[in-house]
Amino acid sequence: MPQDTCQVLQYIRSHGSTGPERISFCLVPALFPLPEGDLPHSSLQCVHRTLDCLLQFWDAVLSFTAMCPNSVSHPEAYGSYSHGCLHHVCLSDETYLMAGYYFTATEHYDIKWTMPHCVLTLKLIGLAIDYYDGGKDPELLTPEQRRFAVRGVPTLLEVSGFSYFYGAFMVGPQFSMTDYQKLAKGEMTDVPGQRPNSFVPALKRLSLGLLFLVTYTLSSPYISEEYLISDDYMEKPFWFRCGYILVWGKIILYKYVTCWLVTEGVCILVGLGYNGNDQNGKPVWDACANMKVWLYETTPLFTGTIASFNINTNAWVARYVFKRLKFLGNKLLSQALALFFLAIWHGLHSGYLVCFQMELLIVIVERQVINLVRDSPTLSTLASITALQPIFYVLQQTNHWMFMGYSLVPFCLFTWDKWMKVYKSIYFLGHVLFFTLLLVLPYIRKLLVPRKEKLKKAE
Repeated sequence: MPQDTCQVLQYIRSHGSTGPERISFCLVPALFPLPEGDLPHSSLQCVHRTLDCLLQFWDAVLSFTAMCPNSVSHPEAYGSYSHGCLHHVCLSDETYLMAGYYFTATEHYDIKWTMPHCVLTLKLIGLAIDYYDGGKDPELLTPEQRRFAVRGVPTLLEVSGFSYFYGAFMVGPQFSMTDYQKLAKGEMTDVPGQRPNSFVPALKRLSLGLLFLVTYTLSSPYISEEYLISDDYMEKPFWFRCGYILVWGKIILYKYVTCWLVTEGVCILVGLGYNGNDQNGKPVWDACANMKVWLYETTPLFTGTIASFNINTNAWVARYVFKRLKFLGNKLLSQALALFFLAIWHGLHSGYLVCFQMELLIVIVERQVINLVRDSPTLSTLASITALQPIFYVLQQTNHWMFMGYSLVPFCLFTWDKWMKVYKSIYFLGHVLFFTLLLVLPYIRKLLVPRKEKLKKAE
Protein backbone atom coordinates (compact mmCIF):
# COMPACT_ATOMS: atom_id res chain seq x y z
CA MET A 1 0.00 0.00 0.00
CA PRO A 2 1.41 3.48 -0.87
CA GLN A 3 2.87 5.31 2.11
CA ASP A 4 0.62 8.38 1.83
CA THR A 5 -2.47 6.13 1.69
CA CYS A 6 -1.34 4.42 4.89
CA GLN A 7 -1.00 7.81 6.56
CA VAL A 8 -4.55 8.75 5.60
CA LEU A 9 -5.96 5.46 6.89
CA GLN A 10 -4.02 5.86 10.16
CA TYR A 11 -5.52 9.31 10.55
CA ILE A 12 -8.99 7.97 9.88
CA ARG A 13 -8.63 5.19 12.45
CA SER A 14 -7.56 7.72 15.07
CA HIS A 15 -10.49 10.07 14.38
CA GLY A 16 -13.51 7.81 14.45
CA SER A 17 -17.12 8.76 14.98
CA THR A 18 -20.08 7.42 16.89
CA GLY A 19 -22.65 7.25 14.10
CA PRO A 20 -23.19 3.95 12.31
CA GLU A 21 -22.45 3.91 8.61
CA ARG A 22 -23.14 1.21 6.13
CA ILE A 23 -21.18 1.42 2.92
CA SER A 24 -21.77 -0.95 0.04
CA PHE A 25 -19.40 -2.33 -2.50
CA CYS A 26 -21.04 -1.22 -5.69
CA LEU A 27 -24.15 0.09 -4.48
CA VAL A 28 -26.01 -1.13 -1.44
CA PRO A 29 -27.72 1.88 0.15
CA ALA A 30 -25.97 3.70 2.95
CA LEU A 31 -27.26 5.41 6.04
CA PHE A 32 -25.61 8.79 5.63
CA PRO A 33 -24.98 10.96 8.71
CA LEU A 34 -23.74 14.41 7.81
CA PRO A 35 -19.97 14.85 8.17
CA GLU A 36 -18.57 17.35 10.63
CA GLY A 37 -15.03 17.75 9.32
CA ASP A 38 -12.70 17.45 6.36
CA LEU A 39 -9.81 15.12 5.75
CA PRO A 40 -6.41 16.88 5.76
CA HIS A 41 -4.69 17.06 2.39
CA SER A 42 -1.79 14.70 3.13
CA SER A 43 -1.58 13.66 -0.50
CA LEU A 44 -3.38 14.85 -3.62
CA GLN A 45 -3.82 11.28 -4.83
CA CYS A 46 -5.23 10.14 -1.47
CA VAL A 47 -7.53 13.14 -1.17
CA HIS A 48 -9.03 12.30 -4.55
CA ARG A 49 -9.64 8.70 -3.53
CA THR A 50 -10.33 8.96 0.18
CA LEU A 51 -13.66 9.83 1.65
CA ASP A 52 -13.41 13.09 3.54
CA CYS A 53 -16.35 12.26 5.71
CA LEU A 54 -14.94 8.87 6.69
CA LEU A 55 -12.84 10.47 9.42
CA GLN A 56 -16.04 11.18 11.33
CA PHE A 57 -17.38 7.66 11.22
CA TRP A 58 -14.53 5.34 10.22
CA ASP A 59 -14.99 3.23 13.32
CA ALA A 60 -18.51 2.40 12.19
CA VAL A 61 -19.60 -1.04 11.15
CA LEU A 62 -18.89 -1.59 7.46
CA SER A 63 -21.23 -4.08 5.86
CA PHE A 64 -20.57 -4.87 2.25
CA THR A 65 -22.99 -6.64 -0.03
CA ALA A 66 -21.69 -7.55 -3.45
CA MET A 67 -23.37 -6.22 -6.52
CA CYS A 68 -22.55 -9.62 -7.86
CA PRO A 69 -20.99 -11.98 -5.29
CA ASN A 70 -18.62 -13.57 -7.82
CA SER A 71 -17.34 -10.12 -8.79
CA VAL A 72 -16.07 -9.57 -5.25
CA SER A 73 -14.62 -12.96 -4.43
CA HIS A 74 -13.58 -13.79 -7.98
CA PRO A 75 -12.84 -10.70 -10.09
CA GLU A 76 -12.40 -12.92 -13.13
CA ALA A 77 -16.16 -13.62 -12.97
CA TYR A 78 -16.84 -9.91 -13.53
CA GLY A 79 -18.58 -10.46 -16.84
CA SER A 80 -21.21 -12.73 -15.26
CA TYR A 81 -23.05 -9.83 -13.56
CA SER A 82 -26.70 -10.57 -14.28
CA HIS A 83 -29.57 -8.40 -15.45
CA GLY A 84 -31.66 -9.55 -12.48
CA CYS A 85 -28.90 -8.54 -10.09
CA LEU A 86 -28.89 -5.05 -11.64
CA HIS A 87 -32.63 -4.73 -11.02
CA HIS A 88 -32.16 -5.89 -7.43
CA VAL A 89 -29.41 -3.34 -6.76
CA CYS A 90 -31.30 -0.40 -8.28
CA LEU A 91 -34.53 -1.36 -6.51
CA SER A 92 -32.82 -1.78 -3.14
CA ASP A 93 -31.13 1.63 -3.45
CA GLU A 94 -34.37 3.40 -4.28
CA THR A 95 -36.36 1.47 -1.66
CA TYR A 96 -33.89 2.40 1.06
CA LEU A 97 -34.25 6.06 0.12
CA MET A 98 -38.05 5.78 0.08
CA ALA A 99 -37.99 4.22 3.54
CA GLY A 100 -35.86 7.10 4.76
CA TYR A 101 -38.38 9.59 3.40
CA TYR A 102 -41.30 7.68 4.90
CA PHE A 103 -39.89 7.55 8.43
CA THR A 104 -38.24 10.98 8.61
CA ALA A 105 -40.14 13.40 6.36
CA THR A 106 -42.08 16.33 7.82
CA GLU A 107 -44.28 18.99 6.25
CA HIS A 108 -41.28 21.28 5.88
CA TYR A 109 -38.04 21.27 3.89
CA ASP A 110 -35.92 18.77 5.79
CA ILE A 111 -32.15 19.20 6.13
CA LYS A 112 -31.20 15.73 7.29
CA TRP A 113 -29.44 12.62 6.08
CA THR A 114 -31.98 11.94 3.35
CA MET A 115 -30.89 15.07 1.48
CA PRO A 116 -27.33 13.91 0.68
CA HIS A 117 -28.55 10.34 0.50
CA CYS A 118 -30.81 11.10 -2.45
CA VAL A 119 -27.71 12.37 -4.27
CA LEU A 120 -25.88 9.20 -3.24
CA THR A 121 -28.73 7.04 -4.51
CA LEU A 122 -28.35 8.38 -8.04
CA LYS A 123 -24.60 7.86 -7.89
CA LEU A 124 -24.96 4.26 -6.79
CA ILE A 125 -27.66 3.38 -9.30
CA GLY A 126 -25.61 5.00 -12.06
CA LEU A 127 -22.53 3.09 -10.97
CA ALA A 128 -24.47 -0.20 -10.95
CA ILE A 129 -25.67 0.38 -14.51
CA ASP A 130 -22.25 1.49 -15.73
CA TYR A 131 -20.70 -1.60 -14.12
CA TYR A 132 -23.31 -3.77 -15.81
CA ASP A 133 -22.53 -2.13 -19.17
CA GLY A 134 -18.84 -2.77 -18.54
CA GLY A 135 -19.48 -6.49 -18.64
CA LYS A 136 -21.11 -6.35 -22.07
CA ASP A 137 -19.58 -6.57 -25.50
CA PRO A 138 -18.69 -2.94 -26.42
CA GLU A 139 -20.27 -3.48 -29.83
CA LEU A 140 -23.65 -3.88 -28.12
CA LEU A 141 -23.40 -0.50 -26.37
CA THR A 142 -24.20 2.97 -27.63
CA PRO A 143 -21.32 5.47 -27.82
CA GLU A 144 -22.64 7.12 -24.66
CA GLN A 145 -22.78 3.80 -22.81
CA ARG A 146 -19.24 2.95 -23.89
CA ARG A 147 -18.12 6.36 -22.62
CA PHE A 148 -19.36 5.66 -19.07
CA ALA A 149 -18.99 1.86 -18.84
CA VAL A 150 -16.90 0.72 -15.86
CA ARG A 151 -14.50 -2.03 -16.94
CA GLY A 152 -13.20 -4.03 -14.02
CA VAL A 153 -14.19 -4.08 -10.36
CA PRO A 154 -13.69 -0.71 -8.63
CA THR A 155 -11.81 -0.83 -5.35
CA LEU A 156 -13.49 -0.04 -2.05
CA LEU A 157 -11.45 3.14 -1.85
CA GLU A 158 -12.60 4.21 -5.32
CA VAL A 159 -16.27 3.48 -4.55
CA SER A 160 -16.05 5.32 -1.23
CA GLY A 161 -14.28 8.33 -2.73
CA PHE A 162 -16.71 8.44 -5.64
CA SER A 163 -19.72 8.20 -3.32
CA TYR A 164 -18.66 10.86 -0.82
CA PHE A 165 -16.52 13.22 -2.88
CA TYR A 166 -16.57 16.41 -0.82
CA GLY A 167 -17.44 18.67 -3.77
CA ALA A 168 -20.68 16.91 -4.62
CA PHE A 169 -21.96 14.64 -1.84
CA MET A 170 -24.48 17.13 -0.45
CA VAL A 171 -26.33 18.60 -3.44
CA GLY A 172 -24.51 17.20 -6.48
CA PRO A 173 -23.52 17.54 -9.25
CA GLN A 174 -23.67 14.00 -10.59
CA PHE A 175 -20.57 12.62 -12.29
CA SER A 176 -19.48 9.18 -13.45
CA MET A 177 -17.08 6.70 -11.92
CA THR A 178 -14.97 6.82 -15.08
CA ASP A 179 -14.49 10.57 -14.66
CA TYR A 180 -13.66 10.12 -10.98
CA GLN A 181 -11.07 7.48 -11.81
CA LYS A 182 -9.50 9.87 -14.31
CA LEU A 183 -9.43 12.52 -11.61
CA ALA A 184 -7.71 10.16 -9.17
CA LYS A 185 -5.10 9.32 -11.81
CA GLY A 186 -4.40 13.01 -12.41
CA GLU A 187 -5.84 13.00 -15.93
CA MET A 188 -8.49 15.69 -15.37
CA THR A 189 -6.20 18.61 -16.03
CA ASP A 190 -5.39 21.06 -18.80
CA VAL A 191 -1.67 20.64 -18.05
CA PRO A 192 -0.70 16.94 -18.28
CA GLY A 193 1.22 15.79 -15.25
CA GLN A 194 0.43 18.93 -13.25
CA ARG A 195 -2.42 20.35 -11.22
CA PRO A 196 -5.11 22.03 -13.33
CA ASN A 197 -5.00 25.78 -13.89
CA SER A 198 -8.56 26.05 -12.67
CA PHE A 199 -8.45 28.67 -9.92
CA VAL A 200 -9.84 31.54 -12.00
CA PRO A 201 -12.70 29.51 -13.60
CA ALA A 202 -13.59 28.16 -10.14
CA LEU A 203 -13.54 31.64 -8.64
CA LYS A 204 -15.87 32.91 -11.36
CA ARG A 205 -18.48 30.25 -10.54
CA LEU A 206 -18.09 30.93 -6.82
CA SER A 207 -18.56 34.67 -7.38
CA LEU A 208 -21.62 34.08 -9.53
CA GLY A 209 -23.02 31.78 -6.86
CA LEU A 210 -22.46 34.41 -4.19
CA LEU A 211 -24.29 36.97 -6.36
CA PHE A 212 -27.34 34.71 -6.48
CA LEU A 213 -26.97 34.07 -2.74
CA VAL A 214 -27.07 37.80 -1.99
CA THR A 215 -30.09 38.23 -4.28
CA TYR A 216 -31.95 35.38 -2.59
CA THR A 217 -30.99 36.51 0.93
CA LEU A 218 -32.18 40.07 0.33
CA SER A 219 -35.40 38.94 -1.33
CA SER A 220 -36.45 36.01 0.85
CA PRO A 221 -37.78 38.12 3.77
CA TYR A 222 -40.31 39.63 1.36
CA ILE A 223 -40.88 36.70 -1.02
CA SER A 224 -41.58 33.41 0.74
CA GLU A 225 -43.74 30.31 0.40
CA GLU A 226 -45.18 30.91 3.88
CA TYR A 227 -46.93 34.00 2.57
CA LEU A 228 -48.64 31.92 -0.13
CA ILE A 229 -50.79 30.18 2.50
CA SER A 230 -51.33 33.24 4.68
CA ASP A 231 -54.71 34.91 5.12
CA ASP A 232 -53.27 38.18 3.82
CA TYR A 233 -52.37 36.53 0.50
CA MET A 234 -55.83 35.01 0.19
CA GLU A 235 -57.43 38.42 0.66
CA LYS A 236 -55.43 40.06 -2.12
CA PRO A 237 -56.96 40.54 -5.60
CA PHE A 238 -56.55 37.85 -8.23
CA TRP A 239 -53.97 39.75 -10.28
CA PHE A 240 -51.80 40.21 -7.18
CA ARG A 241 -51.95 36.52 -6.28
CA CYS A 242 -50.84 35.57 -9.80
CA GLY A 243 -48.12 38.24 -9.86
CA TYR A 244 -46.78 37.12 -6.51
CA ILE A 245 -46.47 33.53 -7.73
CA LEU A 246 -44.58 34.79 -10.80
CA VAL A 247 -42.00 36.72 -8.74
CA TRP A 248 -41.80 34.07 -6.01
CA GLY A 249 -41.18 31.30 -8.57
CA LYS A 250 -38.26 33.25 -9.98
CA ILE A 251 -36.66 34.04 -6.61
CA ILE A 252 -37.20 30.69 -4.87
CA LEU A 253 -35.01 28.84 -7.37
CA TYR A 254 -32.02 31.06 -6.62
CA LYS A 255 -31.18 29.03 -3.53
CA TYR A 256 -30.67 25.98 -5.74
CA VAL A 257 -28.74 28.01 -8.29
CA THR A 258 -26.44 29.23 -5.50
CA CYS A 259 -25.67 25.73 -4.23
CA TRP A 260 -24.95 24.33 -7.67
CA LEU A 261 -22.70 27.20 -8.72
CA VAL A 262 -20.65 26.98 -5.53
CA THR A 263 -20.25 23.20 -5.73
CA GLU A 264 -19.41 23.47 -9.42
CA GLY A 265 -16.61 25.82 -8.43
CA VAL A 266 -15.26 23.16 -6.05
CA CYS A 267 -15.35 20.54 -8.80
CA ILE A 268 -13.60 22.87 -11.22
CA LEU A 269 -10.92 23.69 -8.66
CA VAL A 270 -9.88 20.05 -8.18
CA GLY A 271 -10.11 19.31 -11.91
CA LEU A 272 -13.33 17.30 -12.05
CA GLY A 273 -14.92 20.04 -14.13
CA TYR A 274 -12.35 19.71 -16.92
CA ASN A 275 -14.06 18.88 -20.22
CA GLY A 276 -11.21 19.00 -22.70
CA ASN A 277 -10.31 21.95 -24.92
CA ASP A 278 -12.44 23.92 -27.33
CA GLN A 279 -11.66 24.41 -31.02
CA ASN A 280 -9.30 27.25 -30.12
CA GLY A 281 -7.33 25.07 -27.73
CA LYS A 282 -8.67 26.73 -24.58
CA PRO A 283 -9.66 24.48 -21.66
CA VAL A 284 -13.38 24.00 -21.02
CA TRP A 285 -14.51 23.60 -17.40
CA ASP A 286 -18.18 22.69 -17.74
CA ALA A 287 -18.07 18.91 -17.11
CA CYS A 288 -19.83 19.43 -13.76
CA ALA A 289 -21.93 22.43 -14.75
CA ASN A 290 -25.39 22.21 -13.25
CA MET A 291 -26.49 25.64 -14.49
CA LYS A 292 -26.36 27.55 -17.77
CA VAL A 293 -26.94 30.88 -16.11
CA TRP A 294 -27.36 33.08 -19.17
CA LEU A 295 -29.83 30.69 -20.78
CA TYR A 296 -31.67 30.30 -17.48
CA GLU A 297 -32.09 34.06 -17.10
CA THR A 298 -33.02 34.86 -20.70
CA THR A 299 -34.98 31.93 -22.12
CA PRO A 300 -38.72 32.52 -22.57
CA LEU A 301 -39.37 28.79 -22.92
CA PHE A 302 -40.10 26.12 -20.33
CA THR A 303 -37.90 23.71 -22.24
CA GLY A 304 -35.14 26.32 -22.11
CA THR A 305 -35.35 26.44 -18.32
CA ILE A 306 -35.25 22.64 -18.13
CA ALA A 307 -32.16 22.64 -20.38
CA SER A 308 -30.39 25.22 -18.19
CA PHE A 309 -31.40 24.11 -14.68
CA ASN A 310 -30.05 21.10 -12.75
CA ILE A 311 -28.33 19.94 -15.92
CA ASN A 312 -26.41 16.98 -14.53
CA THR A 313 -29.41 15.46 -12.77
CA ASN A 314 -31.50 15.84 -15.92
CA ALA A 315 -28.70 14.25 -17.95
CA TRP A 316 -28.51 11.41 -15.42
CA VAL A 317 -32.25 10.72 -15.71
CA ALA A 318 -32.06 10.87 -19.50
CA ARG A 319 -29.10 8.46 -19.60
CA TYR A 320 -30.15 5.91 -17.00
CA VAL A 321 -33.96 6.07 -17.06
CA PHE A 322 -35.43 7.67 -20.18
CA LYS A 323 -33.11 6.06 -22.76
CA ARG A 324 -33.25 2.71 -20.97
CA LEU A 325 -37.02 2.68 -21.50
CA LYS A 326 -36.63 2.67 -25.26
CA PHE A 327 -37.96 -0.89 -25.32
CA LEU A 328 -41.43 0.50 -24.48
CA GLY A 329 -41.63 1.96 -27.98
CA ASN A 330 -43.38 5.09 -26.72
CA LYS A 331 -41.39 8.27 -26.17
CA LEU A 332 -44.15 10.03 -24.24
CA LEU A 333 -44.58 7.07 -21.89
CA SER A 334 -40.82 6.92 -21.33
CA GLN A 335 -40.80 10.63 -20.53
CA ALA A 336 -43.69 10.28 -18.12
CA LEU A 337 -42.01 7.38 -16.29
CA ALA A 338 -38.73 9.31 -16.11
CA LEU A 339 -40.52 12.25 -14.51
CA PHE A 340 -42.31 9.89 -12.13
CA PHE A 341 -38.93 8.55 -11.07
CA LEU A 342 -37.73 12.12 -10.49
CA ALA A 343 -40.81 12.89 -8.42
CA ILE A 344 -40.46 9.96 -6.00
CA TRP A 345 -36.69 10.50 -5.89
CA HIS A 346 -37.34 13.96 -4.45
CA GLY A 347 -39.71 12.58 -1.82
CA LEU A 348 -43.07 11.02 -1.06
CA HIS A 349 -45.08 14.23 -0.73
CA SER A 350 -47.95 14.65 -3.18
CA GLY A 351 -46.57 18.02 -4.22
CA TYR A 352 -43.66 16.43 -6.08
CA LEU A 353 -45.97 14.33 -8.22
CA VAL A 354 -48.15 17.33 -9.06
CA CYS A 355 -45.12 19.46 -9.93
CA PHE A 356 -43.66 16.97 -12.40
CA GLN A 357 -47.10 16.21 -13.82
CA MET A 358 -47.40 19.93 -14.62
CA GLU A 359 -43.93 19.92 -16.15
CA LEU A 360 -44.90 17.13 -18.52
CA LEU A 361 -48.17 18.83 -19.46
CA ILE A 362 -46.55 22.22 -20.06
CA VAL A 363 -43.72 20.77 -22.15
CA ILE A 364 -46.18 18.83 -24.35
CA VAL A 365 -48.28 21.94 -24.93
CA GLU A 366 -45.28 24.19 -25.51
CA ARG A 367 -43.89 21.87 -28.19
CA GLN A 368 -47.26 21.82 -29.92
CA VAL A 369 -47.40 25.62 -29.89
CA ILE A 370 -43.85 25.92 -31.27
CA ASN A 371 -44.68 23.48 -34.07
CA LEU A 372 -47.90 25.36 -34.80
CA VAL A 373 -46.11 28.72 -35.11
CA ARG A 374 -43.41 27.16 -37.31
CA ASP A 375 -45.84 25.39 -39.66
CA SER A 376 -48.47 28.12 -39.92
CA PRO A 377 -47.60 30.78 -42.54
CA THR A 378 -49.76 33.34 -40.75
CA LEU A 379 -48.25 32.81 -37.30
CA SER A 380 -44.66 32.47 -38.55
CA THR A 381 -44.99 35.74 -40.49
CA LEU A 382 -46.42 37.48 -37.43
CA ALA A 383 -43.64 36.11 -35.20
CA SER A 384 -40.96 37.36 -37.62
CA ILE A 385 -42.02 41.03 -37.43
CA THR A 386 -39.06 42.73 -35.74
CA ALA A 387 -41.10 45.50 -34.12
CA LEU A 388 -43.35 42.99 -32.39
CA GLN A 389 -40.63 40.63 -31.14
CA PRO A 390 -39.89 42.58 -27.90
CA ILE A 391 -43.60 42.49 -27.08
CA PHE A 392 -43.78 38.76 -27.78
CA TYR A 393 -40.68 38.21 -25.64
CA VAL A 394 -42.16 40.05 -22.65
CA LEU A 395 -45.43 38.15 -22.99
CA GLN A 396 -43.58 34.84 -23.26
CA GLN A 397 -41.44 35.58 -20.22
CA THR A 398 -44.51 36.59 -18.21
CA ASN A 399 -46.30 33.39 -19.17
CA HIS A 400 -43.13 31.36 -18.63
CA TRP A 401 -42.40 32.50 -15.09
CA MET A 402 -46.03 32.67 -14.06
CA PHE A 403 -46.50 28.98 -14.77
CA MET A 404 -43.02 28.00 -13.61
CA GLY A 405 -44.07 29.48 -10.28
CA TYR A 406 -47.43 27.76 -10.56
CA SER A 407 -45.69 24.38 -11.00
CA LEU A 408 -43.32 25.07 -8.11
CA VAL A 409 -46.13 25.76 -5.63
CA PRO A 410 -46.74 22.06 -4.82
CA PHE A 411 -43.00 21.33 -5.05
CA CYS A 412 -42.24 23.81 -2.26
CA LEU A 413 -45.39 23.43 -0.15
CA PHE A 414 -45.25 19.60 -0.22
CA THR A 415 -48.59 18.62 1.30
CA TRP A 416 -52.05 18.38 -0.24
CA ASP A 417 -53.77 20.88 2.06
CA LYS A 418 -51.18 23.63 1.43
CA TRP A 419 -50.75 23.54 -2.32
CA MET A 420 -54.45 22.89 -2.86
CA LYS A 421 -55.24 26.05 -0.88
CA VAL A 422 -53.02 28.13 -3.18
CA TYR A 423 -54.35 26.52 -6.37
CA LYS A 424 -57.92 27.14 -5.28
CA SER A 425 -57.11 30.80 -4.66
CA ILE A 426 -56.15 31.23 -8.34
CA TYR A 427 -58.86 28.86 -9.62
CA PHE A 428 -56.41 26.19 -10.89
CA LEU A 429 -55.40 28.59 -13.63
CA GLY A 430 -52.47 26.52 -14.89
CA HIS A 431 -54.39 23.27 -15.10
CA VAL A 432 -57.37 24.91 -16.81
CA LEU A 433 -55.20 26.76 -19.36
CA PHE A 434 -52.87 23.93 -20.35
CA PHE A 435 -55.44 21.15 -20.39
CA THR A 436 -57.65 23.39 -22.54
CA LEU A 437 -54.78 24.09 -24.92
CA LEU A 438 -53.97 20.39 -25.08
CA LEU A 439 -57.51 19.72 -26.27
CA VAL A 440 -57.99 22.65 -28.67
CA LEU A 441 -54.55 22.97 -30.29
CA PRO A 442 -55.16 20.09 -32.75
CA TYR A 443 -58.26 21.91 -34.04
CA ILE A 444 -56.42 25.24 -34.25
CA ARG A 445 -53.70 23.49 -36.21
CA LYS A 446 -56.26 22.22 -38.72
CA LEU A 447 -57.40 25.80 -39.28
CA LEU A 448 -54.02 27.50 -39.52
CA VAL A 449 -51.70 24.92 -41.10
CA PRO A 450 -52.26 24.35 -44.86
CA ARG A 451 -52.73 20.79 -45.99
CA LYS A 452 -49.52 20.81 -48.05
CA GLU A 453 -47.53 21.65 -44.90
CA LYS A 454 -49.11 18.70 -43.12
CA LEU A 455 -48.26 16.37 -46.02
CA LYS A 456 -44.68 17.66 -46.16
CA LYS A 457 -44.24 17.04 -42.43
CA ALA A 458 -45.73 13.54 -42.78
CA GLU A 459 -43.20 12.75 -45.52
